[in-house]
Amino acid sequence: YGGVEHVLVYQEICDNLNIICAKVVSKLSLNTLDLISHCKLFLEDYKVPKKIILCDSLEFTPSGKIKRN
Repeated sequence: YGGVEHVLVYQEICDNLNIICAKVVSKLSLNTLDLISHCKLFLEDYKVPKKIILCDSLEFTPSGKIKRN
């Protein structure tokens, strides 16, 4: 998706249900509903994030991998 630099996908428990969430880093102003719609074109329903958080940056390990906090 244009403008997306980094993505961290993780699982969150909400009301005893596991939901897929994503943190997205972009220098552009993105619309989370557009991102979800884009994901629906390429992913199975159970893999599409139900919640997307737009971030300025993510933390990285010394080896360059995204830290899973």
